[in-house]
Amino acid sequence: MKKHGLRIIIALSAVLSVVSMIFSQTSAQGNSGAIWTTRNDCGTAQQNVNLFNVGETVYINGDNFDPNTAYPWNIIGQPGGASGDPGQIVASGILTTNSLGAFCINAYTIAADDWGTYNVNVGNKQDNYRVNRQPTPTNTPTNTPTNTPTNTPTNTPTNTPTNTPTNTPTNTPTLEPTATNTPTLEPTETNTPTLEPTATNTPTEVPTDVPTSTPTTPPAETQTPTPEVTITPDPEDPAGTPTPTPAPSRSPQTGGGLSPALLQTAAAVFGLISIGSYAALRKQDD
Repeated sequence: MKKHGLRIIIALSAVLSVVSMIFSQTSAQGNSGAIWTTRNDCGTAQQNVNLFNVGETVYINGDNFDPNTAYPWNIIGQPGGASGDPGQIVASGILTTNSLGAFCINAYTIAADDWGTYNVNVGNKQDNYRVNRQPTPTNTPTNTPTNTPTNTPTNTPTNTPTNTPTNTPTNTPTLEPTATNTPTLEPTETNTPTLEPTATNTPTEVPTDVPTSTPTTPPAETQTPTPEVTITPDPEDPAGTPTPTPAPSRSPQTGGGLSPALLQTAAAVFGLISIGSYAALRKQDD
């Protein structure tokens, strides 16, 4: 019984060990990591690219994976006529994350016959991208050269030259010139009339009246009345020496207003009187 119990314990321990290993691998690949693809270089998730052209390079990026851990990856063409490589793995390998759980690899260069959608797998994470289909080249027919017949040259007969007889020159008598008298004309004097200058009337300037400035009479100065001097008898001066009365510096004003300071003082006094009256009235009522 004791041995049987030990065997059971050993078997259970082995099973638990295997289950623990499987669970650890599953948890390692079932993390919260994320992958994305970029064009011709590594990049952040905000630089994610999902459309490529022939000749461009696909980079696989990822982060939030387990640090310093190896993961398998591959690129597979979607089946069912959705890609130029249906169900085929066009690239694959093993990558290792850095100490922060991130990675970036140069995965694949788009081939000339690639088109459609391709799936990218890293561990249990998946992404995809599309490839623009290249236009199918069409054969342009060329014109077949044809031989153009040329005309066969024919010999053209030429006329045979014949000797033409020439006339024999005969001596022709020449007439001798006779001298003739040529009359000479004598020049005659011609009277050249001379033109006498005619007198021209030169207009003279007509004098114009130039206006003269008329002097203006300046206004007459107004006489300012001087104050009269009144003589006031002084008992100490029986001779009655006249004492000048000073002239006022300002012209007398009629109907002028009160000064602001005086009005403020009056208002304060009236206010105090009113307050005193009100207090006395309340005191009497009490």
